[in-house]
Amino acid sequence: MSPRLASITRFFLLIALWLVPIACGGEVSISATVADLQVVHEGVSLDTRDVMQVHRVGEGGVVETKPEGRARLRLDDGTMVIVDGVTKVLVTAGKLRLDHGRLFVVGGAGARTTIELGDASAIITGGHAGIERDAKDTKKASVYAASGELVVHAADKDHPVQTGESASIEGTAVKVAPARVFDDWTGGMVAPWSATGQVRRVVGTLWGGSGATAG
Repeated sequence: MSPRLASITRFFLLIALWLVPIACGGEVSISATVADLQVVHEGVSLDTRDVMQVHRVGEGGVVETKPEGRARLRLDDGTMVIVDGVTKVLVTAGKLRLDHGRLFVVGGAGARTTIELGDASAIITGGHAGIERDAKDTKKASVYAASGELVVHAADKDHPVQTGESASIEGTAVKVAPARVFDDWTGGMVAPWSATGQVRRVVGTLWGGSGATAG
């Protein structure tokens, strides 16, 4: 068989394989993915399924952790998110919806990431932020600006939060004040990685010391 004939044969074979599911009544679908998920400590589920190691997260994927679970998310825009235990978060492109628990967000260069917190949302553009939403009273949340400026949006108003300040949220009420203390619960989990094993972006700030408390 000549090389040209072999190429034509392979082409029609691929077409036939693609058409078989359609002829049998099946559906051919392509699911978009928006982030990498790395399990740091077991006790992590993706769309209600327990997972280990590294996985791609589809649009609208739900990541949930047990008390012992820890995970890292890297959105495709370069934003990295540390997920604490007892946390539930829905992941979409450039946006997270925190149902409850704690996140630490390292904004990607040039990225604009929105964290939905019920009636309020935090908008992060390149800075670092610690975010918490109460599991028992989901109207309550807090956003700490570890570096850079971020904005909390609620009731059609923007509330700037500068480095070292914290926004206390209750429903649509937002109060911004200097933070007296920030518990660095991340334990040094801020490090560059991806599901492909390649470093996508170097994080310029090193956070160390498990359980350390910074003033």
